[in-house]
Amino acid sequence: MKIVRYIGLIFIMVVLSVGTTNAQSTVVNGLVRDGKTGEVIPFVNVTTNTKSSVFIGTITDEQGKFSLKAAQNFDTVIFQFVGYKTVYKKVKPHTTQNITVEMMPEVVTLQEAKVVAKKEKYNRKNNPAVQLMENVQAHKKENNITSQDYYQYKKHEKTEISLLDINDSLRYKKGFKKLGFLFDNIQISEVSGKKYMPVYLMENLYEEHYRKNPACHKTMLLGQKDVTISKFIEQQSIDFMLQDVFGDVNVYDNSIRVVSNDLISPLAPFATRFYQFFLTDTVEYKGDSCIVLAFNPANMRDIGFSGKLWVIKDSSYAVKKIFLDFPKKTSVNFVENFSINQEYTRIGDQLCLTENKTLMEGSIYGVKMHSKKETFYGNYEFGNAMPDKFYNNNDVTQRVEGFNKRSAFWWKENRISPLTQNESNIYDIPTELNSITAYKVLMNTFMAFVSGYVDLGYIDYGPVENTLSWNSVEGMRLRLGGKTNMNFNKHWFLNGFIAYGTGDKTFKYNAEVMYNFADKLYHQWEFPVNLLTVGYECNTVIPGQNFLMGTYDRLFLSFNRGDIDMMTLNKRIYAEYWYETMSQLSAKLKFERMTIEPLANLKGTFHGMAKNSTPGYGEHYVVEYNKDNPLTVSTFNVELRYAKNETFYQSQKYRMSMNSTVPIWTLNYTYGANIFGADYEFHKLQATLQKRFFLLNFGFADITLQAGKVFGSAAYPLLFVHQANQNWAYQDESFNLMNYFEFVSDYYAQFILNYNFNGFIFNRIPLIKRLKLREVFAVKAIWGGLSDMNTPTEYNNLIDFSKNSSGEYRTFHLEEKPYIEANIGIDNIFKVLRIDYVRRFTYLDNPNAPKWGIRFKANFTF
Repeated sequence: MKIVRYIGLIFIMVVLSVGTTNAQSTVVNGLVRDGKTGEVIPFVNVTTNTKSSVFIGTITDEQGKFSLKAAQNFDTVIFQFVGYKTVYKKVKPHTTQNITVEMMPEVVTLQEAKVVAKKEKYNRKNNPAVQLMENVQAHKKENNITSQDYYQYKKHEKTEISLLDINDSLRYKKGFKKLGFLFDNIQISEVSGKKYMPVYLMENLYEEHYRKNPACHKTMLLGQKDVTISKFIEQQSIDFMLQDVFGDVNVYDNSIRVVSNDLISPLAPFATRFYQFFLTDTVEYKGDSCIVLAFNPANMRDIGFSGKLWVIKDSSYAVKKIFLDFPKKTSVNFVENFSINQEYTRIGDQLCLTENKTLMEGSIYGVKMHSKKETFYGNYEFGNAMPDKFYNNNDVTQRVEGFNKRSAFWWKENRISPLTQNESNIYDIPTELNSITAYKVLMNTFMAFVSGYVDLGYIDYGPVENTLSWNSVEGMRLRLGGKTNMNFNKHWFLNGFIAYGTGDKTFKYNAEVMYNFADKLYHQWEFPVNLLTVGYECNTVIPGQNFLMGTYDRLFLSFNRGDIDMMTLNKRIYAEYWYETMSQLSAKLKFERMTIEPLANLKGTFHGMAKNSTPGYGEHYVVEYNKDNPLTVSTFNVELRYAKNETFYQSQKYRMSMNSTVPIWTLNYTYGANIFGADYEFHKLQATLQKRFFLLNFGFADITLQAGKVFGSAAYPLLFVHQANQNWAYQDESFNLMNYFEFVSDYYAQFILNYNFNGFIFNRIPLIKRLKLREVFAVKAIWGGLSDMNTPTEYNNLIDFSKNSSGEYRTFHLEEKPYIEANIGIDNIFKVLRIDYVRRFTYLDNPNAPKWGIRFKANFTF
């Protein structure tokens, strides 16, 4: 089973990334203590006596620990800290070793008085380190490269993923003999000194262009070199996820996005309130005299950085070098070591970032990973303005034609940093793995779990999670589905399913034909979409339920409170055209003709003029709303969506926004036309705004504002049926104590706030802070109602609201008061579970209306 464990983890690259080292490096790990008190000493300068021009050094963390590694030859490690005597420690080259260093306080004699360095309570007032940082912050605008009117440069990324803490003896054990090639490239971690096995390498070469006014930052992907692990994992999604983990760090920004969190930059104007700063040394570094500042969060469990800044000792107060890492006690999940090293080089009058190295090591439930991302910057040009039409302000990276088909010669000529031999070897690994049957079986199994589809050659079976489900109407629902893929045809696609309910003994089905107008690498829904779809469907629906990922008949959505019996059987023929631009504006145009049949306990009657008849004056007709007399509607729909700079993870058709702080605007308009036997003519307008706010160490908030209005008269299943949730799993976008089909409106306004404190409170409570728990709460409300023309009466040919067997109404409108619910909960239990207590505050007298409930949610986050 170990072979399954190790090979399967190659695909956890979705959350990790990184680089390479030399197996003959010297690695020194150790601890620095006070020679008199035995206390550990944080932020000690640790350097070597190497004769190389490359600076090799680090600092001890808040627990006095350090790890130093280099391929250059050295035999002495030097320890320096203000108030202590410098220590020179001999080490053995080309080995991995652990040492403990004791530093003695420096005693200074002043008129027979002895002054001994000792720890004092940190004070911001009259603190020279704080005063220096305030000067750095005051000058960051002119030192930031964005002060230039125009600039451009090239950026070369090398990202490597490895399995950590590998035992060499495994290669000789049964089951691993065919994997011997993996062990030929084992290396030593410069962070922990442990062995790691590289399994994946990716290179990107970008060209970046910046214009200050009007602001535009254009990124072009010139080349990308990797091996496709699976057609079900899109490279763009991988890029977005790696960006979410490692980010593009500009220390001059107020916040720095890494590991899915916005962390306070040490150069932010409020950083001196969050961090503690210390003057540690003055050094000559690559031609500049620099003051070295160490810093760490005032509360070590807050999500922030520890590290060092090398500030040039002149009136510019510019940053020459920066080292960032995480405090050992920080509440970030799965990460054991994380560091960022940045080097700045003077180009003309501007200090420019020329090298960024990010290292991360972590463990996900026992699976240890080593990651490294090295980024090299070059070919800087300033003041070279391009034509206005060049700055198209696209919100995602523009992929230059042929970016993924570059030759070996092209890469050799264009890399800013050449590949090492170890890195070259990594490119051959996926090819060799694909020749192993056990690996391919394991990969297909893993991808079925991740994407929901199984690769069967020209056809993909799935979604797998829809194969079995159940509800009160259909009983057990069995479904077989699939779609053709790019192997079948790159432009024409077939998609569909057939399902059967053992309770209602009825078949449901769907068949659609799609034509993709653009060339794609993975599937027809790949960004940017340019797709025409025509289809027919006969299927059960829970009205008003719009799921972010998938449909209601997914297996885990079968676990619900109460009966799910307010459903309809919709038979529809439809045509849809979906188009997206590189600026992330999308438009969907759709025509649909549909009949809507009530199922099980969704009952009602038409009052007034009987359908398809002309009653005499004063006559009163009552017609049952049932499968023999369904609703018929013909609609034209337009949906516009704009999400500037949104990053997302895509799994086939469905996308999930990833920590995007950009506002997401959606406008939806439907015209119900009185054609093809439709019962009603109406207009339906809905607008939505979604926004995430990162509040630095106070956590983050997700806010959704939505409003809608129906113009004209229509039966209540065609109005706004508000999104409820009867599943035991908590849903951010739904009302978790509202029943399905409980409330309808023809005008409404909705507010949803989901807030995560990210441990801000729990991190300050003794004992509890060790559990890394996070506080969450939410408030959700809807204001709305029904106009007179959509309120059922005896004569307006609308459907009366549904009733239960006792004659009580089960569907309502919001009258004059809003529906309100709120919840409070604990997140990050065992790093994966969230539990919420949910409370409903209004409409408590409605039948089967729960007053409170407990909801669960699985969260895999940093």
